[in-house]
Amino acid sequence: MKPWILLKYSPIIFHSDASEQAADYLRVPHRQDTVNDLSTEELVKCIQDSIDLLENYRMFGPMVEEGIEAFKKINTCVIDPTPEARQEAKDLIGEMQRQIGPYKGMVPQVAEALEKLEKWSKEE
Repeated sequence: MKPWILLKYSPIIFHSDASEQAADYLRVPHRQDTVNDLSTEELVKCIQDSIDLLENYRMFGPMVEEGIEAFKKINTCVIDPTPEARQEAKDLIGEMQRQIGPYKGMVPQVAEALEKLEKWSKEE
């Protein structure tokens, strides 16, 4: 078996010929995306990117238009996060996640944005 195959499929098992660079890559803790790392500007950009993507799907029906409008409302809540606005955003995010369920594969960027926004809505 070639050393790179072991490295590719099992980061724990190293063949003596495995490159030191690959070993270092596996030892270094990699950044995990957390909502705490996201600023308001990053959330707004994430929302705008989702709106831009959904604009391409408007022809598929009113549900897409509702999603765009919901993202716009959530954007307002992110910019001015009062407790009431955060609760409104939380409700909208939950409803959007429920509706997008069967379509996650078609719009993974939107699904990822909703996950980030859900984490944001649960912050204190």
